[in-house]
Amino acid sequence: MEGATEECHMAAGFVVRKNQYFDSVFLMTVNGRLSRKEGVTQTAVLMATEKNKHLLDEMGIRGDQIAAAQPSDLIVAVVGETQQIVDAVLGDFDHALVAVENEAPRTGVRTLEDA
Repeated sequence: MEGATEECHMAAGFVVRKNQYFDSVFLMTVNGRLSRKEGVTQTAVLMATEKNKHLLDEMGIRGDQIAAAQPSDLIVAVVGETQQIVDAVLGDFDHALVAVENEAPRTGVRTLEDA
């Protein structure tokens, strides 16, 4: 689900991913990657808890899809200089996920005994 909103002469948009859970450290890393893109002024990559939905509202990101989102849903929100920048960052989100996953250190440990 996608949404867009116009706030303070900035473009904004969001995507809600149903039942797509990631831990907060991973999401902060993805958020950092997205926020460094040129023309982006603010990003949020977070689970749809009530507290996080309130943070999105404070950013000016709101919509029916966000209100209906459950804590197991992922929300990606972007505020940027133009709607094209916002759409490009949201469209590139899956690439950012894969890139962060690929950067994560790998371990050869496969069993509890190996650990």
